[in-house]
Amino acid sequence: AYSSGGSEISQEINGEIKEKSMALKGFTRNFRPLEILTEEQVEAIHRGTLEVLWVTGVRVEHERALKLFESNGCKVDYDDSFF
Repeated sequence: AYSSGGSEISQEINGEIKEKSMALKGFTRNFRPLEILTEEQVEAIHRGTLEVLWVTGVRVEHERALKLFESNGCKVDYDDSFF
């Protein structure tokens, strides 16, 4: 499992967290990242996000991106740049 927390990336291998520091040389975190949300809460947020995207849509003003969304099954309104 990978997690990003600021300037470092941690990788858990066999229950041990290995640090790969990108900006702060010599800094290691010897504890697990906080797990504030349960899997069920993360799933509820994900479902809610999908509902907002489905109902409200997203404004994208890049024509190539709009064409990509449309070619992958999204409903695209080219006049308002929404999908």
